[in-house]
Amino acid sequence: MRKTIFVLVIWILSSCGNNMNKEYIVTNDDSTASEYEIDRKDFTLENLVSERLKNYFELLKLKNEHPEFQEDILKQLKDFSKEGFIKTDSSNFSVENIRTVGETVVLSDSLKSMRLYYDSVSTNGIETDSIDALIMTKIILLDGIETKSTKISFLRIE
Repeated sequence: MRKTIFVLVIWILSSCGNNMNKEYIVTNDDSTASEYEIDRKDFTLENLVSERLKNYFELLKLKNEHPEFQEDILKQLKDFSKEGFIKTDSSNFSVENIRTVGETVVLSDSLKSMRLYYDSVSTNGIETDSIDALIMTKIILLDGIETKSTKISFLRIE
């Protein structure tokens, strides 16, 4: 058994040592740059709002499943909605088929509103519901570079 471990250790050390002698060449090729380009379609306003809504419901689900973390989760949920939370009775629900309806309404230079519909799937069945998303944007300076900051919160529809 000791011989086997000794052989494995020697083998690992020698294989790590072999890689130290290799040279790695970093190029500024356009062919390699295209492999790492970011798809701008993934960062559309609709996708950002949809992801934020999924995170909101995941926190609600986590609050129901783990009441011992309720205080921390409530602090995070206040960032999503100032006027209250959507009531969910069970932790066995999921949100699917999030879609925008209508145009994004521009309320001011830095404020937009978007209506979302989603399917809430639970043990009781599938229920379609809606929520309004408030999108606040502002330009901030980050290390001397102007960056666009986007904050999304949700409003219940009465």
